Amino acid sequence: MATLRLLGAGVKDAIHGWLDRPPHYIPAVGTSGKLAVMATPQAQQTIAAMHSAQWRNEVAPRVMFEMM
Repeated sequence: MATLRLLGAGVKDAIHGWLDRPPHYIPAVGTSGKLAVMATPQAQQTIAAMHSAQWRNEVAPRVMFEMM
């Protein structure tokens, strides 16, 4: 189910790109069961340990198609 939700977010974001609209961002890291690229306790721990004022917990999911 999580894969289908990510696929849907990626398709929506890709359509935004084709229509020259702003990205449809989703969280890069989230809690288990939530829509995010990485939704694991380990990912949450890693992000919690980072100290960066520039990092934002969001990603345009269309990049997942580029990564495949």
